[in-house]
Amino acid sequence: MSYGITAIIAFVALLSPIITALINDHHLSIMKKIEYSQENLRNLNLHKRQLFENYLTAVGNISIAMIDGNKITDFDDIESRLNDFIRAYYLILPYIPKKELNYFSTYSNETFKMDFSSQSSDKLAKLLGSHILPTIRSEIDKL
Repeated sequence: MSYGITAIIAFVALLSPIITALINDHHLSIMKKIEYSQENLRNLNLHKRQLFENYLTAVGNISIAMIDGNKITDFDDIESRLNDFIRAYYLILPYIPKKELNYFSTYSNETFKMDFSSQSSDKLAKLLGSHILPTIRSEIDKL
């Protein structure tokens, strides 16, 4: 009988490290997947934040134009600024809620017209203050 107990203890002693190693490897695998998922989420959030910041920078760069008789008078690089704006606009589109897309589209179309009359400027300012900025703020708050 004592040989049987000794054999069982020896058998368990041999299996115990193997089972422990398998459990640890499985746990490490799960932890690695969680870390990878968290890193992807963090990178996506940073990417979204950067896209929104770039869009707002592009909006600001166009908005600072000095107007004289409905024409831009203060800078020669308006084409470059519009290209930056259009690039930023299209990059944020996938991250804009569907119910707000129309406002972003209207804002962009009005900007592309380059109509800097007071009526157009008022429309742009209203869209920016009422829809564009609150939408971006709420999207950033979700990050």
